Order: sequence, then C-alpha cells, then structure tokens
Amino acid sequence: MASTRVTDTILETPAAAIPNLGASKAEIQAHYDREPRLYEHFLGPNLAYSAGIWMEPANRDTLEAAQLRKLDWHIDMSGADTAQRVLDVGFGWGSLIKRLMVRRPDIDYVGLTLADNQAQYVRSYAPQNFVTEISAWQDYQSNRPFDAIVSLEAMEHFTGKAADRQQRIEAYRLFFEFCARTLRVGGRASIQVNGWGNIELGSEARHISQSGIDGFWLEGNLPHASEMLLASERWFDLVHLEGKPRDYIYTLRAWLRNLRNQEADLVALVGREMVSDYMHNLKTCLDAYLAGALTLYRLVLERKGSVVR
Repeated sequence: MASTRVTDTILETPAAAIPNLGASKAEIQAHYDREPRLYEHFLGPNLAYSAGIWMEPANRDTLEAAQLRKLDWHIDMSGADTAQRVLDVGFGWGSLIKRLMVRRPDIDYVGLTLADNQAQYVRSYAPQNFVTEISAWQDYQSNRPFDAIVSLEAMEHFTGKAADRQQRIEAYRLFFEFCARTLRVGGRASIQVNGWGNIELGSEARHISQSGIDGFWLEGNLPHASEMLLASERWFDLVHLEGKPRDYIYTLRAWLRNLRNQEADLVALVGREMVSDYMHNLKTCLDAYLAGALTLYRLVLERKGSVVR
C-alpha cells in the first residue's frame, strides 16, 4: 500500500473548518455547567467523572484509589509521565490536572472544555503552566506539537444520536486526524470511552441503555471498537485496546452509594429533581452495563511516521 512520508511535525491544517458532528456547546453546558459541589459530593475527592481501574476484590478497594490508578494508567500509557507537552481533550473537573500537578508539576499542559463552570473551577487552583481553554477540539490549533494526548470519556459527545455506523466512523476520523495533526511523530493518545457492548440493536437491553445515554448525553452516541480502529488506522498504530465493563460497574455502584449516603445534603443543595435524575440515570447505566449492552474501552494509539493514502 502506498504511503507518503510526513516531514512536518504537525500535519497541515485543513483549509476548511472541521465540522462538529456531535453534541453542541449548549448541550455540553446544560449537562456540565452545574453546581460543582454536586459533583464533589458523589464523585469523590479526585472529581473524576469517568470510570476508575478497580482491583479485585472490589469491596476491598476504594473509589479514590481506583480513580488514581486510572489517572496514572493514562499518564503512563500516553507518555505524559515523560512528556514536555500534553493535551487533555475534555478535562472535566480537572482530575488529570490534579494528578499531573503531583507527578509532573512543570509539564506544559493544555486542556479543552466547552463548559464554563468547569473552566472557572479548574482555573481557581491550577498553576500558570496548566492552561485551560473554553474551546471545542475542532476549533483548537497549536503551532507546536504535543507529546501526549489524553481524553477521558469525551468521545461520547463526538457523534450525534441518530448517526449510523458510517457517520460515526467519519466523526471519529475527524477527531483522530486532529490528534495526528496535533501530536509529534511517535506521540501517543490514550483514550477512555463508553461503548456499545455485544447486544443487538433492537434488543430491550440496548433500548434501556439508550435511555441512560439520553440522560447524560442528549445529543451523543457511543462507538464500537471497530469504528475507532477504522477511523484511526490512517494516522495511528494500535498499542493497546481493552474492554473493561466491570470497572464501570464498580464505579457506578460507588457513585450511587455516595448519592444515597448524602441524599439529604444534595437535595438541599440542588433540589430533589436533579438528585433523582442523577440517581435514575446512573442506575439505568449500571443496568445496561450489567446486561452487557455497554462496555468501557481504553485505547492507546501511537502516531505513525507516515500517513497511508
């Protein structure tokens, strides 16, 4: 198969703007721009709004330890442990930032979000070398390459709810092209994302899981592993791929336990309706994971030195 050698450290920026084929800024803000103390109550001290990595037996592990283990895994697998520059696509409430501040306090960090509250929250404690931008990845440009990219459960927002398989692949292809354009040759992207499990499209379990997705990502959709691999193969070599649904089962159970234990305080803080919505959506997602309708992917890719045409 013919290939063209890449000589520049950053691929040429597309002449046309990259279209947004997924969730709108308004939808992102509607979900995430809420009272930060709500998340502090049920996510735990790391404020990690993504699945941890749990040790067995899970009842002897803790949510905090699982989340630190997850953050360290992505830091190590992406190469951020030795990188000079790291890009965080969808930095949430800053869990990766907090961990890098401990492990790599001098690193050149850039984080992207569309949620104003998240940016304001993180800027209240992050040092100057940890730069946060309110920007979609489609709009972000850098004239210097990054050594590592980490994205923790942001890809769920990259395709629309009604997107078919080919449309999802195209949306993911745009994202991986952005990653390739932003990374140096040999740089790595470490990605964590909820995905569809091995359940038929018309099954009741799939339908139930879709209702849980609608509760969290009104305009979003989830990938299959094959879609991400097809979308990335032009620019990246696969380093690691795993499906670990149990990690989300344990994480969701821990979040639900925190919500129930602090229900009265949370109702006083944000109201009964919002607390009930979170409990319902988390329980629905847990049921979908237990049924095998959802899974959790961790994907590590390495930027090729040549691009397949």
